[in-house]
Amino acid sequence: MSDPRIAKVAEILVDYSTEVKEDEVVEIYASEGAKPLFLAVYREVVRRNPKEIVCDIWFDEMEEIFFQEADDSQLDKFPSLNMYQTEHTDVWIGLGAYSNTRRLTSVDPRRLARRDKVRWPIVRERVRNTRWVGTVFPTEAVAQEADMSLSEFEDFYYRAVDIDWRKLSQQQEEVRELFQKGREVTIKAEDTDLTMSIEGRTVVSDDGKVNMPDGEIFTTPLEDSVQGYIKYTYPAIYRGREVDGVELWFEDGEVVKAKATKG
Repeated sequence: MSDPRIAKVAEILVDYSTEVKEDEVVEIYASEGAKPLFLAVYREVVRRNPKEIVCDIWFDEMEEIFFQEADDSQLDKFPSLNMYQTEHTDVWIGLGAYSNTRRLTSVDPRRLARRDKVRWPIVRERVRNTRWVGTVFPTEAVAQEADMSLSEFEDFYYRAVDIDWRKLSQQQEEVRELFQKGREVTIKAEDTDLTMSIEGRTVVSDDGKVNMPDGEIFTTPLEDSVQGYIKYTYPAIYRGREVDGVELWFEDGEVVKAKATKG
């Protein structure tokens, strides 16, 4: 029996986050482990009578195989068909579902970065010219990273998604306006003393329109204004590689020293 909470998430993604409309081209990008959510989202999109639905199903092992086997010429090939598809898409919905968060640990990060640089124009096109949203479907692997059982993580995830996003958006707007009036940000904690200027920068409220769940307010510092040092006490996993104990030292906006205890 399908979890009714999945259908609710799908409705939020289609109606609130991306506001799918009739006669639009919608791409649904999904990992194989997100099948229950993919089918629920697909159902919701079909109900909106789109012009076309493009379904891109991704198997977790594909990326691992690519970086194991691809030579330098393949790393540098630009996927022009992907760009064409993105340019002709109105809405993009991404559904991740990790079966192994460390799958790419053995891949040279320079190869990952090289490929990401080639594909960056496609990401930029999507971010700038489509309505898009991404979420991560609860799996055993992600629950393990959170030190939870799968059922605990599912409860955590669904509680975070199934809220009144329009109300939260209004609440966040008040905080965004406060930061928009600000000129300088200072972060102080143990092993951290960082200052930066945000004067003239645009402050953005993420209210569930591009990430789900969300709730952050962000901006960027003036490039040459960051001064000081920061130590991160929480590990991060990016492209299958865990980094921990990261410390960065900044002078005039540039990292002049960096180290980590792992990764």
